[in-house]
Amino acid sequence: MLPNKESSIKEAKEAVKEIQVFTDRSVINNKVGAAALLTRWGKDHHILHYHLSNMDKYNIYEVELVGLMLGMHLIKTEKVARHHTAIGTDNQAAISTVQKELSTPQHYLVAEIIHSIKLLNRQRKGKNYMLTLRWMAGHAGIDRNELIDKEAKSAAKGKSTDPKLLPHILRWKLKVSALALKQGQYKHTIEKWRKTWKNAWRGK
Repeated sequence: MLPNKESSIKEAKEAVKEIQVFTDRSVINNKVGAAALLTRWGKDHHILHYHLSNMDKYNIYEVELVGLMLGMHLIKTEKVARHHTAIGTDNQAAISTVQKELSTPQHYLVAEIIHSIKLLNRQRKGKNYMLTLRWMAGHAGIDRNELIDKEAKSAAKGKSTDPKLLPHILRWKLKVSALALKQGQYKHTIEKWRKTWKNAWRGK
């Protein structure tokens, strides 16, 4: 059964004693960023931020993947192993892509996430460890989901965690997305054509 808003809220309330990780991305003034938040029962939160750059260099899908990558890094660096860890995002497409590409990932960011998942499972094998990747409803009154939304906005505005604390692949600027460049060029061409047509004699 597909997840829905009600089941998402119910899962969040019932999982208070697990290690939970929330991820999100944001776009502000054509700038994009992602963040991840790790929560533990009775402990302080751990948060990572990553500012990418202009929206015309990266698409939303890739920014969502960066958020998941930050979340996996928080889990990997968590010293206290628990039986169950859940990582949540409000983007079902990102979750679906990771699940579909488990065997042969096509995108380099997806490959990095899957590598982290497999490494984590090997490290904690035999400890009854389970990692769940779940969809979390956005703007549904889930406190930590609202908090990660705020942190993602900070990342979009330019906030980034010290590179030494980030996954190795995020310690430098990511490769520019060819798809985002094409979409940006197409948008620019259409806007230029509309302006030219509006000012042309035939357009008038």
